[in-house]
Amino acid sequence: MLESRRRSHPSRSCLSADTQVARSRYDVIERFFAVSLPFPALILATRLEAIVQDHGLHPERFELEITESVFLAETEANLAILHQLRELGVSISMDDFGTGYSSLAYLQRLPIDVLKIDKSFVTGMMCDPDAVAIVRAVLSLADALGMSTTAEGIETVELATTLATLGCASGQGFYFARPLEADAALEYWKDRRKDG
Repeated sequence: MLESRRRSHPSRSCLSADTQVARSRYDVIERFFAVSLPFPALILATRLEAIVQDHGLHPERFELEITESVFLAETEANLAILHQLRELGVSISMDDFGTGYSSLAYLQRLPIDVLKIDKSFVTGMMCDPDAVAIVRAVLSLADALGMSTTAEGIETVELATTLATLGCASGQGFYFARPLEADAALEYWKDRRKDG
């Protein structure tokens, strides 16, 4: 079965709030925090090193989701930030892969660890052979480049099972959980640990 992923909203307070929850109950969090950063907020990522040190967290448990528009703005400053985060141990994912205008050459040049397959492809898989073909192609491409994959928009067990069979590493969507506040998310992870 696919591994579920939670995500947070891009803000300075979000980074602090997530780490406050984790600091007091760190052993409960099984995996990581995924923080989605659009282009104007990328500079917040530079604070991550201080945040994880201040709160005693492991940077390997963080994944920064960055939209294709950030990768398209391939400035030296952006590249330096991304490589700095990678050296810190943070994973970098390209969000909504396949919906923008990015060149496949970016996948070679940029420090990307995870391709997130856009829900527009995922939700149509059960009735559209073309959607299945696109998802298969993205999974194959990611595997060849040594990247992991996350499918977005999973709402049924059938979709989760199909994606797992195709080799998708993890997924997110209403099948796993609705968006949750910090305290509710903590209870969600506690329940998962009990069940697991």
